[in-house]
Amino acid sequence: MHITFDYRIASSRVGKRAQLHCDLIELLRAVDKADSLAAAADALGVSYRHLWGQLRHWEETLGIALTERTRGSHTRLSEAGLRLLRSEKAVLARNAALLEKLANDLEQTYADVMYPDAHELRVTGCPDRSLLRFKNLAAPAGVRLLIDFNSSAKGLEDLAAGRTDIAGFNAPSDTRKGDLAAKVFAPLIDPEKTVIIKYASRSQGMAVAPGNPLELHSISDVASTRARYVNRAEGTGTRVLLDALLVREDIAPELIVGYDNIASGHQAVAQSIFEGKADAGLCIRTSADDWGLDFVPLMTETYFLAVRREDFDKPEMQTLLSILRTSDWREQCSQFAGYMGRDSGTVLEGDRALRWLAR
Repeated sequence: MHITFDYRIASSRVGKRAQLHCDLIELLRAVDKADSLAAAADALGVSYRHLWGQLRHWEETLGIALTERTRGSHTRLSEAGLRLLRSEKAVLARNAALLEKLANDLEQTYADVMYPDAHELRVTGCPDRSLLRFKNLAAPAGVRLLIDFNSSAKGLEDLAAGRTDIAGFNAPSDTRKGDLAAKVFAPLIDPEKTVIIKYASRSQGMAVAPGNPLELHSISDVASTRARYVNRAEGTGTRVLLDALLVREDIAPELIVGYDNIASGHQAVAQSIFEGKADAGLCIRTSADDWGLDFVPLMTETYFLAVRREDFDKPEMQTLLSILRTSDWREQCSQFAGYMGRDSGTVLEGDRALRWLAR
């Protein structure tokens, strides 16, 4: 048996992420959700005979029984069928970021040919999958975004050093002067030389196993139950969030089992929990959803774009700002679980500036 792939070109992305389609998995999913083969056939829009024939075909091809009869003469997935369905889902979730990157790299390849005169802008900072979608709106408008994610702190350092044109960083929406996020990020931002733009709001919280078996609803629960935690690296907005929660709840980092267990990103956090290597970890909702995990919302954070003031009035920057304010972008932004784009494109200057940036 061999797996092969092809890809299709569409006028717009269906759903919030790149997808792979397999006829067999679609059949198994329909049978698993329905209470009878007839209902599964209706859901797929095919005849009962066709569905039955396809199941027999795949069983002969794979040499395993995918379905079994119950005592009431109903047909359900066999243990092998269920294991195949669940394992395939896990593989796709584990490679979701890779698949999304492949799709966006291909889209960028076409955009490079279709829009050869587009102005290039470098983007670094906190990884955010929706930015990969955003760049596909920017290309037809004449702006090519060259994205190279690292972390919130490193992105701001890149901006100050002239190594990037835009830095993405995230901080709790209710950050105040004196908060940990302010202490970490304010020294990296010169308000006289920087313009801050609201990109999107995101729901940040804890990913836990399905059903939340340990009943974890806060960081204090993680500490008191000695649940295994998976953390993020220093300099990331998520690590700053955890440390701020620990300070707020007067919890020493040593009380968090796994405080030094570092994952490389939101997807890696969710993967660790899915694989049973950890019980909880902070991430955004969309990553928890990718892996079929429960999500305990803890706060709303804002993802910001920082640009140099001297570049802000350039046509390419104003083009990006205009796109952020469109209903098309806000609709696409909302397709990502836990994302809100109602304030996208808000420029924070003067009275609207981040007050915790004041020096």
